[in-house]
Amino acid sequence: MKKALCKKKWYFFTIFLLVQCFSFLTLSCGLDVYIVINPPVRTHTAYYDSNDFTDNYFSFDTNPNNDSTGTEVYYKIYNTYSLMSSESGNISNYSSNDDYKAQAYDKLKSYSYQLLKIEDYNESPIIPHRNGSGQKVKIRLTDYQYSEEYSASMLIGDDKVGGKPIRSGTQGYNFNFGRVSEGENTRIPQEGDEDLGYSTSTSSDDNESDWYVVLFAVNVKLNADYTYTYSCPEYLGCVKINSSDIDN
Repeated sequence: MKKALCKKKWYFFTIFLLVQCFSFLTLSCGLDVYIVINPPVRTHTAYYDSNDFTDNYFSFDTNPNNDSTGTEVYYKIYNTYSLMSSESGNISNYSSNDDYKAQAYDKLKSYSYQLLKIEDYNESPIIPHRNGSGQKVKIRLTDYQYSEEYSASMLIGDDKVGGKPIRSGTQGYNFNFGRVSEGENTRIPQEGDEDLGYSTSTSSDDNESDWYVVLFAVNVKLNADYTYTYSCPEYLGCVKINSSDIDN
């Protein structure tokens, strides 16, 4: 009888050790553990083929929960529709597929998407988290009709922050491509720019004066160990900027 009890105790002890070892290996020896935070919610989609300049803006709501440090906005410029559609579509597919969601942010970065900046504004993340409620964000990349209502800007709620949206880097280039009368910051994108997806495989639908700009929003969490966790990128849309048109 005692022998049977000893065998039974040994059996349960062995099972306990196996469970502990598996847990340890899962957490520290090769199997990734992903922490999921909610992405922003798109409230208006910008369409590259819109003929109404009043619709050429991006808007979304940030994460109202306390699992976020804030929200970053990423962008990339393209000279062809096909490359823009391929890369942005792949990122969106990763974000919407449960099997690949954990790699969606890495896919965004692998395509060299850059952080959107704002003149005279240095918050990081660009939209800080506000406890208890989400924030409504609206972004226009270019000026239209010389109207304040349709000027290049970022609004958080009803408040405009800083100046115009600008490209990554230290040059301060904005998105009013080709408007030379407004100064050198309106420089047209050039092959080799880190925020430009450039392709020589153009089609009859492409115009050398057209530039496609895609935006994604990503919620960010600063962890206790000072690493960051990122939500799936939320597609905000794409605008087409014509560098030969003052109302581009």
